[in-house]
Amino acid sequence: MQHDVLNLYELKDDTLENILSLEEKEKTLYIHQLIEKFFPTVVANSDQYGDLQLSYRSSFKLEKLFRSDPLFHETFTLVYTQSGLVRDAVNDIYFTDDHLITH
Repeated sequence: MQHDVLNLYELKDDTLENILSLEEKEKTLYIHQLIEKFFPTVVANSDQYGDLQLSYRSSFKLEKLFRSDPLFHETFTLVYTQSGLVRDAVNDIYFTDDHLITH
């Protein structure tokens, strides 16, 4: 899969489910390809690489939860990066446009 931008919110439900249901080895390889694409200077097996592996895994799971839990979907806004990560989950009571600015 080649991506110029990976917006989790644009993934079809079945695509997201397919990613989440990959065998561990396949999921690690898929995320490795995303890291190479969006973070080409990160060295494999570095601390930052490990953090990105975890961030992708948790972002996919959080996206699934956001879609499947009506209360969470109704009361929170997810803020995404263009590299396919969830940057923030903001309670709508506190959401402002400032959350859309990348710091």
